[in-house]
Amino acid sequence: MAMLFYKPGRQRRLLALGALICCAVLALALRLVKIQLVDGQDYGRAALRQRTQGVAWGFARGDFLDSSGRPITGRGGTWKAVLFPSTKGFSTITVPALYEMADIDVAWLEKALTEGRPVKLPNAFDDAVRLALENMRLPGLVFAEEPRRYGKPLAVHLIGYLAGDTGIAGLEYQLNAELSGKGSSRLAAVVDATSRPISGLGIRHQEAAPDNAGWDVVLTIDRDFQEIVEQIMDAKGIRGAVVAVDPRNGDVLAMASRPQFDPDPNNIGRYLQKENAPFINRAITPYFPGSVFKIVTAVAALENNICAPESLFFDPGFIDIGQHRFHCHRKDGHSELSFSDAFAESCNTVFVAIGQTLGARAIVATAEKLGIGRLTNIGLREESAGGLPVSWPLLPADIANLTLGQKGVTATPLQVALMASAIANGGILYVPRLVAELRTNEGTTIRTFAPDTGQRVMKPSTALKMQQMMQQCVSQGTGIAAAGIAGGCAGKTGTAETGQTTPEGIAVNNAWFVGYTPAAPGEEPSICMAILVEDGQSGSVTAAPLYKEIMEAFVAAKTQ
Repeated sequence: MAMLFYKPGRQRRLLALGALICCAVLALALRLVKIQLVDGQDYGRAALRQRTQGVAWGFARGDFLDSSGRPITGRGGTWKAVLFPSTKGFSTITVPALYEMADIDVAWLEKALTEGRPVKLPNAFDDAVRLALENMRLPGLVFAEEPRRYGKPLAVHLIGYLAGDTGIAGLEYQLNAELSGKGSSRLAAVVDATSRPISGLGIRHQEAAPDNAGWDVVLTIDRDFQEIVEQIMDAKGIRGAVVAVDPRNGDVLAMASRPQFDPDPNNIGRYLQKENAPFINRAITPYFPGSVFKIVTAVAALENNICAPESLFFDPGFIDIGQHRFHCHRKDGHSELSFSDAFAESCNTVFVAIGQTLGARAIVATAEKLGIGRLTNIGLREESAGGLPVSWPLLPADIANLTLGQKGVTATPLQVALMASAIANGGILYVPRLVAELRTNEGTTIRTFAPDTGQRVMKPSTALKMQQMMQQCVSQGTGIAAAGIAGGCAGKTGTAETGQTTPEGIAVNNAWFVGYTPAAPGEEPSICMAILVEDGQSGSVTAAPLYKEIMEAFVAAKTQ
């Protein structure tokens, strides 16, 4: 009889129902796990925002860091006032006090307060006014330091600047997508049901969610080096550029241009009409290289076996090329001297003669190999390639000017630094590196950028001969003002005519020096620096001493 009550279909339905209930419970459990563990922080922020009122405080954008992870942007702040008009006594006590003690736009504030929501005053308050207002304990008035992206401007031509929250120059432009975050942080107060701040709970700084904060950019720049370069340039009123690179891998250690500008959005507009072109990054702008181009001519002569360092020449103080006479800077000449001596003394007569033997094509080909006349691919849209002759054949006088870096050729300080680096490291030219890695604001590495592997541009034997000649230039030649640096120095001076004159009729020359340190036997050079000083008299008088001062200050800072 029991078999009459057994119904297989009913049991299957019960099993199906049980399975369905289990699936529903599992789905619910998974949903709860997601809410609690995955989305918990987002829901928490949303709940907090519902219980708070506040104002946007900065915006979500990654910062620039130096090679050691120290901030270059976001290092300063401005004291701002936030008003909470729903606070009891705000209208009768706080508003009159603000009108009396602070420079407030009355019409603007009255309009801003009509909505009854918190208001951030655009004014920046100095310490005296801020402390006086704080001591009055005015209801609904809160002061806080708002981060300033360019609070302590450094490397402004390299970093660039913003329009709103968008980069429009320098690395701010190049890496805008990587730097940009979503939303902003807030400065907020906990409020009750009537939107009045709850006394005693204070003001909270609500950060943007980590996923929305934008990535930080780690540069190859050494902040100490950059600060020293800029401080010395400003102290001396230098107009020009300084670029320092690591000859072992092409990393850019410092890049400064003067005059500069204040990238703060509230100040940048007043630089637009200045005649001294403060927005131009002179480190990547081409100039006549003058006698630093003799490095190219010397490499070409050695590579093509035109002469050796010990080869002898005679300098009477001038050389005639067709109908043109080219003078040496020493009017009575150097008499008999070796090629190495001619390089150290920057003898025009010898180099013009060598240039005629080499010919324009050999000189230009060597310049191209050394990176002159083409972009370095540093990753800045403002970079110029400079120039080399493009029409052939060149007249003998044009070849003479080319040899001296005075006509048909322009180069940027960055190109000159990389060219000298190729000598310092034994003949390898690197693509410069500015960005080392991208990371989150919590320090997690997102992407790394390896240094360039480099390309050989001269024989090791040529590089060695050039090293010795550049050492002689500093030890007993035109670069002697750079001598005395710990570890030694090798370099080359340059004085480039601009074709301009002062109102008094005095020629305006640009001064150059490029060198590397250390240069002592057995030591590996770690810094190569190019210096350009506009209207700088001469490389030996202006640029070479500047090199020494910068390097000595940097060595002293690192040994403290």
